[in-house]
Amino acid sequence: MDTRLPTLELLERSIDERKNLEQCLQSLRSISKRVEELTDRILALYSFPDLPDEPVSKQSFIWPKTAILPSAKALSGNYFDYEKGVLSFLGYRVGYSGISLKNRRAVLSYAYHERLPSVVSTEYMAEWSEPETAVRLKKIADSLAAFARNGRRNEKQDMSEAVNHWVTDLAWLKTEYYDGHYDSKFAWPNQK
Repeated sequence: MDTRLPTLELLERSIDERKNLEQCLQSLRSISKRVEELTDRILALYSFPDLPDEPVSKQSFIWPKTAILPSAKALSGNYFDYEKGVLSFLGYRVGYSGISLKNRRAVLSYAYHERLPSVVSTEYMAEWSEPETAVRLKKIADSLAAFARNGRRNEKQDMSEAVNHWVTDLAWLKTEYYDGHYDSKFAWPNQK
């Protein structure tokens, strides 16, 4: 362990006392870089199940819808186990306390392009397939669309900001990865 880096507690105290702020910022940047390096090392240690090559029939898919029927009611309880999901594990958060647009897109890009850690069961991870495949993109898109639909159904709390983020991110994914790549056999579904 690198003992040359100051502890977060010491940095916090210096910030509170408004002492050596430039040095604190440099230290925090060093710590952040080191955390990213260690995170990458940890993620590399996770195993991803060997999956068969993607069949040609799965090279195209219909983009998911986020619209709900007007009569739909909120699902009771916590329908998704956000604590254990891949996107959540990678740091994807939406809503008022979520991460920035830039960071959400970075997480979604990582989820599409990179090898994922096994965060739940082998069966669940198999649904995510291999990086840069239609199956992987479909899983991400289906997840965001489902989050948006269930957020719209939620009558107990205001999910409008989160829903807006999910829908915006879904539209960005479509433009970035789906259009011109996986849409050759299917028309874009109506979102309304």
